[in-house]
Amino acid sequence: MKKDFSLQILLIKLVFLLSMQINTINFDLIAREVLSVEEGEQLLGQLKTEKQNFLRKIDIEEDKCLKLFISGPCLQNLIIKHDSKIRSFEQQKQKIMRKVRRFQSDLRMKKRERKGMGKQTNNISLE
Repeated sequence: MKKDFSLQILLIKLVFLLSMQINTINFDLIAREVLSVEEGEQLLGQLKTEKQNFLRKIDIEEDKCLKLFISGPCLQNLIIKHDSKIRSFEQQKQKIMRKVRRFQSDLRMKKRERKGMGKQTNNISLE
């Protein structure tokens, strides 16, 4: 039983270190105003794995709470922690998607400007 507990602590530490490493590597991508589609997909994938790791951690903590004689307060705190973190994940997801949409709209705007420039040069050559 003692080994299982130490294994869970090791897993939690590993998940924490992995999430910290992902956050530091991609901080520059998240901080940018506009993201390409590939960068957005990469960040969304990493956010998804972060969320899955968090849910595993919550599951472990829930098992610990259920083993307690009076588990109500522990479960209440766990629900609050879960809901706030899930909300945070959803907000991050929306920010990433908004930046990708901004990138796509900038591309469309540049394309329209190039088409407009082409039409202007055609009109000038016809005159």
